[in-house]
Amino acid sequence: MINGTEQEGSINENGTILTPEGLGFTQRGHSLVKEIHGESYEISPLETIEKLEEAVQLQQEVWGFVDRDVCPSHMWVTAKDTGGHVLGARDSSGKLIAFIAGFGGYDVQEDHSFVLSDMLGVSEEQRDGGIGFNLKLAQALYVANQGIGEIRWTYDPLRSRNAYLNLRKLGAVVTKFFVDKYGNSLEGEQNAEVSDRFLVRWFINDPQIQDILINGRSSVPQDGIPTAEADHMPDTPVVSAHIPFSFDGLSAEDIRAEQLRFRSIASTYITDRGYKGVDYYLREVDGARRGFYIFSKSNIIELDAQGGDMKQKEEFFANLDSSLHVFEGCQNMLGVVSLTQAGYDGDEDSWIKDERLRRLLVEWGRQINSDSVMVLTGDPLKADQQGYHVTMDVLEPRGGNGSDLGGISTMCGNGVRAVAAYVKEFLPDIEEVTVMTLSGLRKIKIEKGSNEEDLFVVDMGEFSDKSDDLARYAKLDRVPPNSDGKYLDSEIPEEIKRELEGVVDVNSWSIGINGDRNGDGKMDGEPHLVVEIPRDRVKDIADLRKIAVVAGPIITKHLDLFPEEMNANFIVVDGVDEEGRFVIWNCTHERNLGDDPDHSVTASCGTGSTVAGGIMFEKYVSDPTQVVLVKCTGGDLEIAKSQTSNSLLMKGPAQRVNQAE
Repeated sequence: MINGTEQEGSINENGTILTPEGLGFTQRGHSLVKEIHGESYEISPLETIEKLEEAVQLQQEVWGFVDRDVCPSHMWVTAKDTGGHVLGARDSSGKLIAFIAGFGGYDVQEDHSFVLSDMLGVSEEQRDGGIGFNLKLAQALYVANQGIGEIRWTYDPLRSRNAYLNLRKLGAVVTKFFVDKYGNSLEGEQNAEVSDRFLVRWFINDPQIQDILINGRSSVPQDGIPTAEADHMPDTPVVSAHIPFSFDGLSAEDIRAEQLRFRSIASTYITDRGYKGVDYYLREVDGARRGFYIFSKSNIIELDAQGGDMKQKEEFFANLDSSLHVFEGCQNMLGVVSLTQAGYDGDEDSWIKDERLRRLLVEWGRQINSDSVMVLTGDPLKADQQGYHVTMDVLEPRGGNGSDLGGISTMCGNGVRAVAAYVKEFLPDIEEVTVMTLSGLRKIKIEKGSNEEDLFVVDMGEFSDKSDDLARYAKLDRVPPNSDGKYLDSEIPEEIKRELEGVVDVNSWSIGINGDRNGDGKMDGEPHLVVEIPRDRVKDIADLRKIAVVAGPIITKHLDLFPEEMNANFIVVDGVDEEGRFVIWNCTHERNLGDDPDHSVTASCGTGSTVAGGIMFEKYVSDPTQVVLVKCTGGDLEIAKSQTSNSLLMKGPAQRVNQAE
């Protein structure tokens, strides 16, 4: 094990077990190894003075400590002798990029040992990449193998990132609130007018905690839970309390006011009334992201499974059971839910504002590991009255920056093929399906493939690389187009070039969009950026995907350039095949799919492949009858020019996987 013992895992009295393998690690001697977002990291104890000095230096880099506030290496040398530890995480080059330190402790009143986790530091370039979470998992294994079942630490309750990690991802419980625990003594990055702290206790041998660590935490129903404010603090079994998601853009006076407001709430519930902080999650409120603590009079939320919101949830899923479907398109898992078939009586877009319904659909989408959920309204058998067979909205279960409401995308190319396959089940002889989407009316013709399988040819609308059509998605002053107002092979901004150095060295990219023009003449569709990688830089598409995993978030998440995120495609031109098709490889890092880069690089992307095909027609393919074959890791898509309009056509498969249970 990581501490050198022979123990294979942590077994509690109920038989639940934590093992390196169960937490996704590979054990190599005294080290734990895990691949995170395509990069291999090794976590091991730091026990020599030389190794501990690396962690001392990292302290100063992470927090900006002056010398008097740095924990010196000689204090850590004896940590192991008292039941403590210093664990370090190194990247594939061997550089120390994070560390966690803890000291042994003993609770006299409760008569048991615990570990006080004193520091967790992650270098700036590695933050929000999962390193901190995995260091905590390694710490849990280390401590459990010493026969200790609890870890404690403190944190600033207004730091949303820490709250989300500590409560939601790790399952720790807030038990105490300290007012100005450190005063104003700390200099550097931690200096502030107040230093209020939450104490959390992490019971790593508890079966519920271990289930959270292994399987993740399910959504907590928020509807019906009272919200506490400084002037309204209901004495109910469970309450929620909100904090800002970020202090960016707030003045010093506003930050101070927020600190004092939350101090009043935390003092009342945690200190005076004895509530516990049992969960933390994110949601949208009036267009802004907020974090919500859940305070409970017990260590868990004791909601009656036979009443209230939980009962509504079960009843709703029961009603939806016959209308929840799972399809697959080029290895992308796709949920399809027909609200009309389930008896939903709202307008075709009213479900978007129905937070309870959205949370249920997000939870279901995550359960089936769906990249996107196609939410349908309309009756396929009433196309003549409706003007189309169904409407389709695209719900991204992991979108919305982690919100439990998910995110909404304009179009999903794989999803619209799945919807056409769904409609065909009602109308087996149909040759063309019509689907109304946020990008316009999509017409899908159905053909037979060489193996008699159904192939769906989608009219994806007009292609454009004009800055006027992309102004909603790209800040033109920061991402300037070419002199002709187009983004074909336009210059990459210097700040992006610097961030991409060592990952992919390119000077230009193209940006495009597909869809129909709305009443204002503007294009509605999914925006895609395309970076062309020279063929000699990658050996195969798997190699190209590794580039997309690392470089994709650098582009997609650059909100100062792309306010609504930007899909990033990485392509390689591979010549012409024996059928005369112009062949490219494509790996797409999709927007609105959350913060896990590996998940966000999907097996295939229909809208991304279409935009990439449109750019190939602009750059290389002069014959309007030639087909662009887009090879993705999940399968092939064909992009062609319509011979009767300005549209691009996307051809690919879709089939039912199973009836959702």
